[in-house]
Amino acid sequence: MASKLTTGLVGLKVMKKPRKELIMIYNNILGVLRDIPETSAYRKYTEEHVNGRINVLNNNKDVNKIEEIFNSGQIEEVAVQAKQEYWLARNMRQWKPWEGNVTKPPAGQWTWP
Repeated sequence: MASKLTTGLVGLKVMKKPRKELIMIYNNILGVLRDIPETSAYRKYTEEHVNGRINVLNNNKDVNKIEEIFNSGQIEEVAVQAKQEYWLARNMRQWKPWEGNVTKPPAGQWTWP
């Protein structure tokens, strides 16, 4: 049950089960990251961050304590950030930035007169 009536932020509703919802979002991110090569810096650092967040969520039941540890605003704001990271992870999987440049730059592009 939510411990507050409002977030005080326009358009941001109070989450009924914030820990459960955040764990679900973070597990979805980890699922997407499995499709990205282990050598990718994005996968390495995002997995480290997400696993740290899941660890905090699993070890703390008090939402106020979780907010204090995350130091990223209210738990609802953290959920927005997590959803944006999920969106980014899905796009990174599609964009494949770890593959490098597909084409060579035109001759003389990197020279100065």
